[in-house]
Amino acid sequence: MKTFKNLDATMAEIARLQILADEFRQRERASVLERVRKAIQEYKLTGPELRGEVHAPAALPTADAPQEPSLSEKMRSRVKYRLNDLTWSGYGKPPVWVRGYLVEKGTRIEDLLTPEFK
Repeated sequence: MKTFKNLDATMAEIARLQILADEFRQRERASVLERVRKAIQEYKLTGPELRGEVHAPAALPTADAPQEPSLSEKMRSRVKYRLNDLTWSGYGKPPVWVRGYLVEKGTRIEDLLTPEFK
């Protein structure tokens, strides 16, 4: 029967192509392994690092390394202007007490600077 001959030929072709695909995959796998081995040697990677069990030594902060201030610490406003208990960082619109003091006393804003900023 013609149908079975075509089916047999098709199955044989599938088997042949599967063998070719397996051979290609083995060659590709060997190439990938070689690149990985070179990278492991070049970067001196360890087994636990590759398995994700530990961080790479360069990624760990040391106790001696100075820690950079956090963003909140950087953004925290410092008192730049002071009048008794009233303070202003110098950012944004001046508060009413600053405007009132400057108009009332006829002074300059620099007169309210804290010693840190003089």
